[in-house]
Amino acid sequence: MRRRYSTAFEPPAPVVPIVVRAPGGVDSVEVDGKVDTGADVCTLPLHIARRLDLPAVRVARASGFSGAPLEVIVYAADFDLDDHRLEALDVLVTERPYALLGRNLLRRAILHLDGPRGWLDLRVVSPGRRRPRRD
Repeated sequence: MRRRYSTAFEPPAPVVPIVVRAPGGVDSVEVDGKVDTGADVCTLPLHIARRLDLPAVRVARASGFSGAPLEVIVYAADFDLDDHRLEALDVLVTERPYALLGRNLLRRAILHLDGPRGWLDLRVVSPGRRRPRRD
């Protein structure tokens, strides 16, 4: 998947569309995912986690860029990205209107960021289940 950086951010940022669903679920939501190589895990907007009724899997301690650790609930979600389904990924919820794609997802992909040209190339290479094509 090759995309231009999103100008919705300043400076422009690498963003890709993802489809999210509860593990094994049918209902889905598409959301923009901002690539964040500094994030350990993915995040989703709170309203999406509620809408999909994502299952809580455990409680963990997490800290953002401010460094203040908090106890948070970790949820599970399936992501469709680059014609692959990545199943039961750990996600945290935030008030942001977009998702963050953290290293728990990015470790399953080849990522090339070309900042000067404002391009992102991302290809999932994990042995995840391929999404059926809709032709």
